Amino acid sequence: MIKLSESGFALLKKCLEIHNPSLIPIIESPDNDDYSDDFYNELRGTVAAELCNKGFQPDYEPNAYGLELEALIDEIGRLFLYKIPIYASKMELNRVETRCECGDTMSSSQNYDIEYRFFSDREWMTIIQSEAAYPTPMAIPFPENVAWLCPKCKRIHIFKDDSMKRIALYELAVKE
Repeated sequence: MIKLSESGFALLKKCLEIHNPSLIPIIESPDNDDYSDDFYNELRGTVAAELCNKGFQPDYEPNAYGLELEALIDEIGRLFLYKIPIYASKMELNRVETRCECGDTMSSSQNYDIEYRFFSDREWMTIIQSEAAYPTPMAIPFPENVAWLCPKCKRIHIFKDDSMKRIALYELAVKE
């Protein structure tokens, strides 16, 4: 089954019912969650057709429905345009949760202000030394590590790549 938000899935299904019903069984199949880039682009094209038909005001600015369709095109694009394990597998699609030592449950789907990404000096030097490999900022890979800040106790959890294996835990020495 395609990994979209609940509202995104419903909107995609609505677009497919109008423009390409033969794709509905494919996106609903629980046995399939690995689609080709061409398939994702076909889905985006279907949503774009709906956007052209009903998503614009007379002055060619998107209406509310058009903004939802544009957001869906972006959401589908993120499923394949940035195939980077840290986002595509664990962090974004599986809605990771972990428990802090203070007992608070931290969730990447409920609080986007807990997750921070950073590069080690080694990673950053590799990136800037191979500038030709990264012609645009969007081409820069995600860092190897991710930090989560517990909103309750302010502990910082450092995880290695998309495995969510904690490699360090920092606690504030002085509390406010």
